[in-house]
This record gives sequence, C-alpha cells and structure tokens, in this order.
Amino acid sequence: MSISLLSLAILLVAAPPAETPSGSTETLSKEMAAEPFHQMKEAAKTVKAHDKRDGQPVELRLLERPIHRYSGQPRDSNVGTVWAWTSAGRPLALLALEGRNSRRMAYELVSLQTNPISFVLEGQRNWTSRKPGLVLKPLPAAPTPANTKAKRLLQMTKLARRFTAYEIWGKHYKLQLLPEPVHQWFNLDMDQSDGAIFFYVHGTNPEVVGLIECRRDASGSPIWYYGFVPLGAAQLFVHLDDDNIWTNRGGRQRAYTNGVFRAPRAAIDATRPSAPKIPKRHWEPEQATGAPDTHQAGDIPTAWASLTPDNQAEWLLLTYAAPIKPMAIHVYETYNPGALARVTVFGPDRQEMEVWKGKDPSEPGSGMGISKIPLDQAKVTFPITRVKLYLDSPSVRGWNEIDAVGLMDHSGKLHWATKAEASSTYAQRQRRSSAPPPPEVKIPRRAVKLSHGDDSADGKRSLGGSGHAIAFDRPETVKYVCTVQIFASRYGRYQPPDEDFHVYLLDADKKPIKDLTYPYAMIQRGAERWYTLKVPMVEVPERFHVAPSFNPHQTKGIYLGLDKDVEESHSYTGLPSRGYKPVGEAYDWMVRVYLVADADASEKEAPTGPP
Repeated sequence: MSISLLSLAILLVAAPPAETPSGSTETLSKEMAAEPFHQMKEAAKTVKAHDKRDGQPVELRLLERPIHRYSGQPRDSNVGTVWAWTSAGRPLALLALEGRNSRRMAYELVSLQTNPISFVLEGQRNWTSRKPGLVLKPLPAAPTPANTKAKRLLQMTKLARRFTAYEIWGKHYKLQLLPEPVHQWFNLDMDQSDGAIFFYVHGTNPEVVGLIECRRDASGSPIWYYGFVPLGAAQLFVHLDDDNIWTNRGGRQRAYTNGVFRAPRAAIDATRPSAPKIPKRHWEPEQATGAPDTHQAGDIPTAWASLTPDNQAEWLLLTYAAPIKPMAIHVYETYNPGALARVTVFGPDRQEMEVWKGKDPSEPGSGMGISKIPLDQAKVTFPITRVKLYLDSPSVRGWNEIDAVGLMDHSGKLHWATKAEASSTYAQRQRRSSAPPPPEVKIPRRAVKLSHGDDSADGKRSLGGSGHAIAFDRPETVKYVCTVQIFASRYGRYQPPDEDFHVYLLDADKKPIKDLTYPYAMIQRGAERWYTLKVPMVEVPERFHVAPSFNPHQTKGIYLGLDKDVEESHSYTGLPSRGYKPVGEAYDWMVRVYLVADADASEKEAPTGPP
C-alpha cells in the first residue's frame, strides 16, 4: 500500500516586499544584514496558500515562526528560513526563503497535500500543484508504533537515522541529519497521522526533506511510512540502509533579469514527476550510463563490473545522445581503480581511432578516483557519439568497476552516456542464479521468547575477523532451544557465496555446546529484517549465549542489527577459538531465542508471523 501526497517544488525570486523602505543598495544591504529574519518574515507574509475544502478555496495559516533557520554556507546565499502551513499540526506545504542580497530573495515552495494547493506570491504570481510528487511508502523492518507520543517521537528519530542522504553539487557530499526533527505533530488516536519532518543538511542548509509518519494501513493497524522531497536544485540521493531508494536529478536552471530572479517554465516542469524508469540491473554495463550515482568506494552494484576480476582484458563502449566535440574524458572508477590503459573514439566514417594510451591517472589502491583524460584537439577535430575504454584488468587485482563516463565540452560541461555495452558483466552470474527466498520456519506455540531491548534497530555492524555473542538467562520451566531469530541483512555481491555461516550455542563460560550452520543464501541483501533459524532442540544451562559468526570480508558479509535501548549490555565480540570480550558500550545485538520445556518435536507449531 502506498499513500500519495502532492509535492512540487518551484524556485522563484522576488524583489523585497512592498513595505521594505526604498534606498540605495548599500543601505538595503545593511538593513538586510541587521534584520535578515525580519525581512524574511515580511516576505513570507506576502505568500498566500490556499487549500480546497468542499470545493471551496480556504486560505491556510502560516506558522508565526520559521521551523528552521540557517546560514547560506557553503552556498552563496546569506541566510535562509523555512516556513510551514499546517492543518491540525500536520504540514501541508513548506516555503524556503534565501536572501541572496538586498535586492534578491529566492523562494522555494513544496506542497505536501493530497488536494490541489495554490500559492499567490506578492499578489501577482500564481502556482497551483497538479500532480503527486511525494509518495509515502511503508518503512520495512520498522517497529510497531508505540502507544505514547513520547515513545513514538523517539521511534521516528531512530528511523530517520536509517536513511543517508547525498548531494552532488560540483562534488559529492554526504548530507548530515539534524539531530532532532524540525517539526512534529501528534494525534493520540492516530486516526489521521502522527509524524515528524527531518532535514538532511549541507552545513546548515537543508537539501532533503524527510517525512516519517504513522498511519493506519488497509487492515486498520498503525504502521510507519516514509517519504522525501527536495529542497534544493542539486542532484540528491537517499539510501535506506545500503540501498538507494530515492533520487532527485535536480538541474533546475536559474535566470536573472534586471536583478530579479525568475524561474523559467522549464524549471517548473522539471520538478514534475516523469514516467517511471526501468531500474538498471546490478553491475550491468548500463550502470555506467548517466551521471555518477555510486558515492563511495567499494564493490557496489550501481557500477559496471566485468564477469571475472582478473581473467582477461576488458572493454566498455559508451554511446551519447548528441554529437559532442570533447576536450577531455572523465572516467569515474569506484572500485580497484588504475586499470584504464587505452581510449578510442569513432569518427564520422565509423572507424575506431585511438586518442589516448598510457598509465591510468587513478592510482591502484586509491579506493576510487576520477581519471581525467585530456584529448589532443588537433587529433579529435570532429564531434563524437561513441567512446570505448580498454582496461588491463589482470594488472590491477580485483574487479575494476566504473560508475560513469563524462565527456567535457569547451564550456566545461560534462555530458553523460545514454547507452553502454561491455566485453562481459558480472550480471551474467546474477541472471544464472539468484538467492532463494528464506525457508519458512515455524515456532512452537508454547515456546518462550527471550530478547533484550525494544527490538528497534539503532545501527548495525559487521565484524571482520570476529563474531557476535549475546547472553541469556532462561526460565526454570524451559530448557531446550528450538529457534533463533537474527535481525540481519547480507551485503556484497548479488550472488550469495557458496558457504555457510555459524550460530554457536555457548554455555555460561562461553564454551561451545552446539555449532549450527545455515546457508549464506538464506540472508537477503537490502534492509535488515528478522530471519528465523530452525534449531534441532538443544538443551542449554540456565545461563547461555547465542553467538553468530559470519566470516565477513570486503566483498561478502552479514550485518547484524544492534539496539541501544538497554539498561546494560549483554553482548560480546569474539570467536569460540579466541574467546569473547564485552562490547564496551550500552547496546545489545538484535538476537531472539525461543525455548520449550521438552524436546518433543510433535508439539503444535505456529507460523512465524511479523516480529
């Protein structure tokens, strides 16, 4: 189930409000510096928002104070504010104002309403939202909403930390989540909504608006939803745990005329939702098309990878939508860079011509890099639409992955490929075999569950060269472990490794009682969730430990969730062969264990429902 909210953003800049005193530029600048927020409050009052109720327009009330204030650093604005129109506490629209100087003020409007909402700027410019721009989606692996507003607010803050936002503004930036929501609203019966707005900022400048909201689903049960809208013109990306789940391509063009900032029609249209695109396949050549979207070094499926790491030389052929006479070629290498050995282009006669050969500018072992290859203008005298890269893959160990290839024109603008082919792709393995769904495991109806914390994840860890362990004290009435659950996700290659992971049952002294093995393939990539592991009725002492061990390394592993809502930690790190030590912080691994009174396997069982 998804809930659509209407969200469109426009950028407009107006002259100061009519009541601003006239005067010289120098005088106005001093006034703006002295009272920037007063100026913006007056400007905000000139924007009128209207909602339709029973077919009639109703003017909305603007909150008296901004929900956020910020400086323009590292942007070119001086100061900024964000204002909200609300109904029953819930925001229906946001207005961002930035003072670029005394004669220019930038407006950005974001509608968060299911009905059409209209704005009038300074009594003369009108804008009405028409199409949905924000979609609220159920948040996977989220806890059941708590029964008090204080606990729900704590849950929302924790859930917001699961998202990571990135921005491309000349360079790649990781945006910071403000530690507290900028606005929250509560409905005690949760019939309407119960939620909060979070800002992901560059410096203090908000770029991404995150909304987390409790609503009732079709069955009437309250669950958590999430959604995002842009509050900036840059390229924006949001990851949920390790997966990219929201993208805003940005690119709104700005035009200044007679000192007044205006948004051309194309800028408004660019913010309207387009038809859904078919997602790129993991590690396929098409991952090298478009602008860069792999924001960190590593074996990440949003880049192209060859079938094998070092077996033979590889090539990547890229096609561009329009002919370009490039000054340089920029190759974005995101994993094991340094293998680029040769570049060719295709002329008007379709003949391949070598334009560069040599040592890759990105050094092996550097993690990731942008190899900028200048082109001899005396040699490349014609526009091109195709570029071919040759990689000496055996010379640089591991998969040599490429995220994007840009052609830089005479103005310095980068043009991105629209089509790609390659000598091979790791996705060939992906097509042959995919991870099977986790097997269904049933828990005996009379089983007693032991766990620590509130089952709400506050983070996750993968321990290279080590493992996890957590202590439990069983009741006297039960002594056989029948089931273990772990809150986990797999990372690395799409194809799971052909191996098992271990779950050790340890005694009070952390000595092994039983070594249980499970296939890596049962743990799926993506967001963490609960996995249920069948245990063949193992008798344990009153104090015992459950110790998962995943043998992780750079290209494969399993994240185990952790919960900080504990008074004291019961958790350890280590391996049976080396011993265990306390984690040293107040958190517990997210592991549940189920016990029964005896080993009679004929006891009635119940399916494992939602945790």
